[in-house]
Amino acid sequence: MEASKQEQRGVVRFLTAEGIGEREIHRRISAIYGEHSMSCSHVLEWHKRFQEGHVSVQDDARPGQPHHAITPAVIAKVDGLIWGNRQITVEELRHLMGISHGSVHIIATKHLHYRKICVQWVSRQLMEEQKTNRMAASLGHL
Repeated sequence: MEASKQEQRGVVRFLTAEGIGEREIHRRISAIYGEHSMSCSHVLEWHKRFQEGHVSVQDDARPGQPHHAITPAVIAKVDGLIWGNRQITVEELRHLMGISHGSVHIIATKHLHYRKICVQWVSRQLMEEQKTNRMAASLGHL
């Protein structure tokens, strides 16, 4: 879908350079791409951008917090904080780390494989000692 979006923007760019109007461009794109074509408002927006000298068919960078708040250093620091206090909340981690609530939750659950049980963070994966104990108990029951 992303390639089709950029492809259509390329068509808008080309037809704009040819001097074709935005309504005709929208008609042609709709005829070719059908239901997956750009809306009329998007064609108008990109036509205007290309007339003003914009050459890239990529979206502009959006302002706000960068999407790279989840780094190995941040993951390691969150892991250390959780090991230091198993009852720490996501909100407390957010304040200590200075990153969003969602980023802290993703780090704890997806990267570190923790989950909350009875207000304590516990690992979803068993340690080697736990695996050995379970195996011994299972063999003892046979």
